[in-house]
Amino acid sequence: EDTEIPLTIELPSLVDQDQSEILSNITLFQIPDHVVLSAGIKNEDNTWTLTPDQLTSLTLTPGEHIADDFILTASITATETENSDSATTTQTISVDIIPVADKPTLVVTPGASGNEDTDIQLIISPPSLVDQDQSEILSEITLFNIPDHVVLSTGTQNADGTWSLTSTQLTSLSLTPGQHIADDFTLTVSVTATETENSDSATTTQTISVDIIPVADIPSWVVSPDTFGKEDTAIPLTIAKPSLVDQDQSEILSLITVTKIPDHAVYL
Repeated sequence: EDTEIPLTIELPSLVDQDQSEILSNITLFQIPDHVVLSAGIKNEDNTWTLTPDQLTSLTLTPGEHIADDFILTASITATETENSDSATTTQTISVDIIPVADKPTLVVTPGASGNEDTDIQLIISPPSLVDQDQSEILSEITLFNIPDHVVLSTGTQNADGTWSLTSTQLTSLSLTPGQHIADDFTLTVSVTATETENSDSATTTQTISVDIIPVADIPSWVVSPDTFGKEDTAIPLTIAKPSLVDQDQSEILSLITVTKIPDHAVYL
């Protein structure tokens, strides 16, 4: 498929012994419209006419992405010059076009971004076949290189960490990073076209860079809301050490600030 195919047609010869006959040009019949020969003239009735010289290195080229087999007929006529009596010889050639899978069309928006702890939309158009003879089928869409903490809004997560989706599941597809994680990553989208006749396959891949915008998380902090003590004595304040809830080590804690302390009080 999608290559030139040689046609081996030997130069015709006359069996007449008295040189009273002449040979016509060669005519080829039953050639599909999408097929083009490397030499000769295509006639209005879709036959092709060739001179004997044009048989050398003759090839045909099928239409792009078409692998339909066909049988063509080659014909040549010998004619008596004296009375125009004629005799025709025909031969057939079976043309077997071996299917070759064509890479399917896959269009994605190469970048996706969103805030940490929110859904991030992925724009992946449903893939399509470029094959013209309906001999191929599309696989499911597979997404690779997705971190373990990320979950897609639809699809099936496989044991190897990849995700499989149908074309219909691409509508409104989104991913959700793990809570409090803002690590950027690049995922790969893949789809395969397979020839039903011989299982030949071709794969198209695209990548999407996912930018997760960090959003600061309120730190964890426990304090005792009430305390008491005697006048003119130190009164303890129970304030636990604060901690980050952030999971990707992208945040730092500020100093602890205590406000609304009366002027007469002293913090020890």
